[in-house]
Amino acid sequence: MSAIAGRVLLIPKGAYNALTLYAMLDVVSYNGNSYVAKKSTQGNTPSADTEYWMILASGTAVASINDIGDVLITSATNGQVLKYDATLQRWVNGEDTGGLLPHLVITSETGATVTVVKGGDTITATETSTGVYECDVPEFGTYTCHSLLNGDDATVDITVDTVKVYSVNNSHFSATITVTFPTGATCSCGKAGETPQTASVSPHTFTVHSAGTYTVSATDGTSTDTETVSIVNDGQTESVTLSFVPDGKTVTPVNDITIWQQCAGISSPTYTTLSEILADTGILATLMADNNAVDYLVRSKTFAVGNEALVPTLSGTDSNVINSTQSTGYEAWKAYNGTNTSSGWLPSSSDSVGNAYVGYHLSSKRFIGQVDVYLRRNTPTSVNNTVKIQGSNDGTNWTDISSALEIAYTDTQYSVNCTPNQAYEYVRMLITASSNIIAGEGYHIQFYSASAICDNSTAMSYIGLNNYCANTLLADSDWCEAICNSTYFESVLNVKVPVMTGNTTPSGVCSGSTKYTGRDYYQAFDGDSSTYWYAHDSDIPAYIQYQFTSAVKVKYVVFDVSGGTDPSQARVKDYDIKADGVVVYSGTHQTTSATEKAYLYNNETSAAPWQVYVKNMWGGARIGLNQLQFYGRADV
Repeated sequence: MSAIAGRVLLIPKGAYNALTLYAMLDVVSYNGNSYVAKKSTQGNTPSADTEYWMILASGTAVASINDIGDVLITSATNGQVLKYDATLQRWVNGEDTGGLLPHLVITSETGATVTVVKGGDTITATETSTGVYECDVPEFGTYTCHSLLNGDDATVDITVDTVKVYSVNNSHFSATITVTFPTGATCSCGKAGETPQTASVSPHTFTVHSAGTYTVSATDGTSTDTETVSIVNDGQTESVTLSFVPDGKTVTPVNDITIWQQCAGISSPTYTTLSEILADTGILATLMADNNAVDYLVRSKTFAVGNEALVPTLSGTDSNVINSTQSTGYEAWKAYNGTNTSSGWLPSSSDSVGNAYVGYHLSSKRFIGQVDVYLRRNTPTSVNNTVKIQGSNDGTNWTDISSALEIAYTDTQYSVNCTPNQAYEYVRMLITASSNIIAGEGYHIQFYSASAICDNSTAMSYIGLNNYCANTLLADSDWCEAICNSTYFESVLNVKVPVMTGNTTPSGVCSGSTKYTGRDYYQAFDGDSSTYWYAHDSDIPAYIQYQFTSAVKVKYVVFDVSGGTDPSQARVKDYDIKADGVVVYSGTHQTTSATEKAYLYNNETSAAPWQVYVKNMWGGARIGLNQLQFYGRADV
């Protein structure tokens, strides 16, 4: 018997020898040996006990399909068909799918990427309408649906067994992380192994869609701050503040105003110059009170003394150099070559007095305090030029910031003092008069900043108000020397002798080795320059002391040796400063000044009684001091 496409001849049971045509039946399968057919409405319907008929290729008929060796029928129900089971290697009964693949309909958030995964196979669903995704799957089984949005996912298990269409409501897990970060930085937020979300405008709220540990980071390319956030619950909200706070003790002390502010947690500094900081007492107070900022400050020596060089040493053309004209071999950049032993800048012979200038376009507005000018000579010819310093904020309109200064052609470096009443972005030296404008081997020049913390009374007061700041700076020899040389040095020291009205009033005790009649000890501490202490005639050595009510670490001693109305009476020469009888400093007073200042910035000895012990004199009748003061820090 040959195969008939789509149909087979049914031979009635028990009558197969007669080969009587009974009906045309739909083919269920053909295994190369026989055809299996199912019921058909065409022709006569087989009897109830003959639901399925098998016609063997040899012509032999069987009464039951289950009698065939590769067929396994289990609890057959109406409408089932045969399906091949590769595991059993048999044909088994099952539901008729009509040839359709299982189809999934998944609801999620619009704009997501929805995938369906089973084993190593991943199928991406298509968004057929807003928030609705559809796809076919190749077989039945257990699938995992992933709905990814902004790098996050939610997972739902879907068991596909006997249905063709599944509708899955993938309700998204949603939590928020709001991040505040420095202006100009880029912020990122994400979990390990995922592409993070990013933002460039602070603050920014990131929406995340699964639990886990998120890394939140901000960077401006130089500084970075990172924190982790744990998300556990749906609907959870978290806030994070990121700031660039360098470690003041370890960050390189490059005298950078921005870094200094960041050390105090000021993540978005608006100031770039020390002058601006000194003008803002609020920011200044914050910096002086912050330990981390002081750690940076104490290693930034330029902050202490000012005179920061504003123009870098040049070895070639620099677009920031500004000038009127230049002579061949004496180009303008050579004014900043960092040495006075080679050629500098000279204008061309066609340039004129009042027009010839050389200057620099600074990186930011700065207060100019001093300009060093040097006119190199190569012959003994006498040439005198007059210059002045000017500032501008547009490079066109210039303002004088110094008086005129005559620069002699004598291999001498001159310092031009400027009036720092305004910060300027452009600075220049203008030649206003000259006996020979192009004589010599050229000008060398350097511009210096005007501001230093030690020259600012407010800054020094803030140092004094904060014990940590004052003690840290005073413990550094460079800073302490700068502070001691400041007019406002005493303002950083929180202890001094009060104005005394008697030897024990208002507090402490004034005493000494000897006193002249009417010249008591307290009169050296009464704040009155017309009164003073004298020792008895020829009482040498002699001392005067003050005992504080508690231990003090004295850092600065100043006294007037004029002896009241008769300077010849007291000409102190060699002396010691003693703490509770122990010498902590020895000095020699010079006769050129009536005031003696002793800087004890290395002193770490604390004591209540402090004295000036005068060992000898330059000459005169007796030892005496007009006004004496001990400045120090309470023993903290």
